[in-house]
Amino acid sequence: MASRIKSTELQPFLILQEEGSTHIFFLEDLDFYVVSHFDGEMYRLGFVDLRTRIGVKLPCDRLEEEAAAVVELRDIPWERMGLRAVLTLYPLHCFEEGAEGALALKVNVEPHWAMYDWVKIARIVMSMEAERYLTWLRERVGPVDAVRIING
Repeated sequence: MASRIKSTELQPFLILQEEGSTHIFFLEDLDFYVVSHFDGEMYRLGFVDLRTRIGVKLPCDRLEEEAAAVVELRDIPWERMGLRAVLTLYPLHCFEEGAEGALALKVNVEPHWAMYDWVKIARIVMSMEAERYLTWLRERVGPVDAVRIING
C-alpha cells in the first residue's frame, strides 16, 4: 500500500530508507506515484505521472517493456553531470487492441544523490522529454493517443 504524502515530504523518506526496503508513495499534491527501492548501493526510483496518459496498440502485459526508451540526460542533477534514465508507460487500462498507460520515469541513483529533490527533477525531465518520447513511440509502435490532464 502506498503512503500518501506531499511532494515536499519525499526527500527525508529517501534519506532515511533502510537497505533492502521498497517504499511506494502517492504524492497527493501532484497525482504522482513514486516507488523507491534501496539495495544499499543504489536507489532505484520510479515516477508515474497519472496526469499524462498515453494510449497505444501494445498488449498490457508488455506495455512497460515495449514502450521503454533509454535517455541520456546532461546537466542532471546539476551542470556537467549526467544521468541515464528510462521513459516508459505504466499500464492503467487494458483493452482488446491496446492499453492506456501513464508516463513513467525510472532512474538509478547513488546514495549521496538522495539529497536532491528527485520529484522536481523527475517532473522537469518528464516535461522536457515528453514530446521527443511521443515521437519515438510513434515511430516504434504506430499511432499514439496522448492526453495530458492538467487539473487532475
